[in-house]
Amino acid sequence: MKKINYTFVFLILASCHFFNPIGESSMKRVEVKPEKQKLIGEWELDSFSYSFIKEQEKSFTEKTLLVLKEEGKFLLENFPNHDTFGNLTETDFIDVDGEWTIRESSNKEFWDLKLEFKINQDRNRSLVFQLYDKKDLGLILWKSIGDPDSGNRLLFKK
Repeated sequence: MKKINYTFVFLILASCHFFNPIGESSMKRVEVKPEKQKLIGEWELDSFSYSFIKEQEKSFTEKTLLVLKEEGKFLLENFPNHDTFGNLTETDFIDVDGEWTIRESSNKEFWDLKLEFKINQDRNRSLVFQLYDKKDLGLILWKSIGDPDSGNRLLFKK
């Protein structure tokens, strides 16, 4: 019985529940709604994100850019179009525009950035980026691709 108890305690302590699933102590989810001005401007992917995209699509050479405009509009250029499982779809990269908002996360503890746009005339789509504060970069936009525990992600920095 003691072995089972020790195993249970070990599994609880070793789980991701008590740790940042991202594995970075220099990053913290944004708990206070950020001012709109902090988000407005041009955002570009970091080098890890570009490496991740190139692993999936060897011919990828262009820059991915997100422009958040003051009036709540955005432009997203050359964005990798992943499905729910983290695989690129038949339209590997998309250029879209639409509206952006700052919203509470589903658990109401943190803040996210939501982009809403249309892919075709009939099909509405949205992307949600988690907002983080990173010591060396300030505010960043984080999007897990596929299973968050896999470590595959896209990170936009200003």
